[in-house]
Amino acid sequence: MDHHPIATSWYSRNGPVLFILLLIAGVIFSPVFTNEYLYLDEAYQLWKRNTDTNYEMFARHGRLLSGIYFQKAFHYITTVHGLIYLRVISLAGWIFSSWLLFYCSKEWVKQLNLSPYLPFLLAVFCICSSSVTIYIAWASCGQLFLSFIFGLISGHILFLSLINPRKSRFNFVWAAIMGIISLLIYQVSFGVFILPFLMLWLSKEPIQKKRALTTAIVAYFMTYLLYFLVFLSYRKVLHTAHDSRTELAFQPLKKISFFFGSPLSQAWSLNMLQNLHNIYSQLFPVVLMLIWLVLLIRQTLPRQAKTILVQLGVIILLLIFSYVPSLIAKESFSSYRTMIALALCVFTLFSLAILQAIKTEKGRLLISGGLVVLLSFIGYLNYNRKFAGPLQKEYAALDQLPVFRTMKPQDTIIFIRADAKLFQQLYGVKSYKDEFGAPSTLRDWTPENLTRQIIKEKNGTEAANDVTIYQFADMSGYNDSMKIKPLKPVLIDMNELLKK
Repeated sequence: MDHHPIATSWYSRNGPVLFILLLIAGVIFSPVFTNEYLYLDEAYQLWKRNTDTNYEMFARHGRLLSGIYFQKAFHYITTVHGLIYLRVISLAGWIFSSWLLFYCSKEWVKQLNLSPYLPFLLAVFCICSSSVTIYIAWASCGQLFLSFIFGLISGHILFLSLINPRKSRFNFVWAAIMGIISLLIYQVSFGVFILPFLMLWLSKEPIQKKRALTTAIVAYFMTYLLYFLVFLSYRKVLHTAHDSRTELAFQPLKKISFFFGSPLSQAWSLNMLQNLHNIYSQLFPVVLMLIWLVLLIRQTLPRQAKTILVQLGVIILLLIFSYVPSLIAKESFSSYRTMIALALCVFTLFSLAILQAIKTEKGRLLISGGLVVLLSFIGYLNYNRKFAGPLQKEYAALDQLPVFRTMKPQDTIIFIRADAKLFQQLYGVKSYKDEFGAPSTLRDWTPENLTRQIIKEKNGTEAANDVTIYQFADMSGYNDSMKIKPLKPVLIDMNELLKK
């Protein structure tokens, strides 16, 4: 049977990359299809599924489309097992997002005459990244691939319009619409818009870079302004409650210090989780930055102080712009789920510098292959050992308690939350931010929702709703706080439970 030449050509150019991404994702994330656990907000979202909580908690943070997504999703998901479907959808979404990044960046490097290895490396980095690990493993972030896709398309449309003046100016409108949709899902993911323009600045092609870059930056911030007007409008029309996390903080010096001290350092760790208490973990990104800086100076022509400083200054500005939602927000917290755009930009800088420094095709092929293997290995450890694996064991230990099957509405539960270093003691996994290596039952908003959900699935809604639950950070807190102890309470100490 004859194959259609266009389909054959498309597959020969894109099929192998998609197959490799599927293979890498399968190796790293195959437990997604079977792992059962509830992590932090997931417990709250699942237990409160019959209220408007899922919509409200996102809408008031400026993520209206995320609120609608989760309100609809949790209408159909009623059990802990059902969260697997959200994680599988997220996995499929990020495989497609990584391939789309390859597809778009292939056009960018073609136009800018950059290394043809870069698109494939970016795609692999994306699916293996610590950010994407969180997005897939934590169902509460399961919609973020949509924000990434719209942000990527927004930047891609504008890039093609600026590179090719014959493109319709109406594309600027489409780019803005895509950007606003991205921001209404999750603000930080829109930073991927910057990626093609970072490549534009790094290119040595005789293009009017300053004019194109200036136009792109103006369009980028105009999109934020339009989004902010949309946010204010829907908050007024829909009577959405105010939330302090949406407050802006114009503190340039403080935020710049925060940027260089935390998120930028994390981005230069290339998916290696950063331990703030380990000198080697702190030195690793510094060494990589210095290597890149030396290569940048050697590769910048003409090799003059002014040219080098301008080149470096614009790069730093673009990196800051890619992370700007987190820099204008009131809180300063560089969680890994905010890092995807900045991490991709930093990986682009590092990869291009290394590939340009290697003079032989064989050398570039070897270093690219080595990076793929290294990124895949780090991704496997991050997901299986440092996130999902310990959480699955924590949930299984709690879920298997026989007392939940006989729980009565009048019963009382004393719940002792997990210690912050419990996973480190049991599995050698250090805690990073509020994501990797942290027990779900560490935070005070999780145990009650988690426990009620388990009781509901094993013993019915009445017992789950009416049982009394008291929680404490440790046993001493329980002993000191409750002068009158409940009669025959059910004591659940997560620290002792997991050590059995």
